[in-house]
Amino acid sequence: MQWKSTPEQYATLPVALHWLSAVAIIALLISGNIASDAPSFQKMDILAIHTIIGGTVGILTVLRLFWWWTIDTKPAEQAGQSQLQLAIAKWVHRLLYLLVLIMVISGIRMLFLWDLFPVLFGDGSLPLPTIENRPPRIIHSIASKILIALTVLHVIAGLYHHFFKHDTTLKRMWFGNS
Repeated sequence: MQWKSTPEQYATLPVALHWLSAVAIIALLISGNIASDAPSFQKMDILAIHTIIGGTVGILTVLRLFWWWTIDTKPAEQAGQSQLQLAIAKWVHRLLYLLVLIMVISGIRMLFLWDLFPVLFGDGSLPLPTIENRPPRIIHSIASKILIALTVLHVIAGLYHHFFKHDTTLKRMWFGNS
């Protein structure tokens, strides 16, 4: 297990946190969209799972940020990239973190503002309140759409580096020296 990142390889923990977060965020984006159109009886079950995964992503994100700020530093960017590419990559990553945190905070705000814990995790007897046009829900919705766009951009950039530039950008964010 590699504890410190090097210019050639991210450490094992941030790699694991990255891929766990990626899968969970995709699940959240899908479940959130499915819940929007689901009938009420299904919506509550979907939102309960969505809430648990969202809390998990919040914890994973805080762990990732804590790791980078206190234990390890991100490896230097690879040579051969223009200053514009480096700036775009830096800001896309910052926006991804920011959007995830906005999503988590707005999700928590909705849970507490409308006392959704007993509704989602109770015996099913409480109705789901209408929250569609309320500020935390609007923020959550807008942030999710921006997050989808940035996630797609992030994936395309990784694939571009791997398949067209043939550099090690994507390999650095995998386990071991593959």
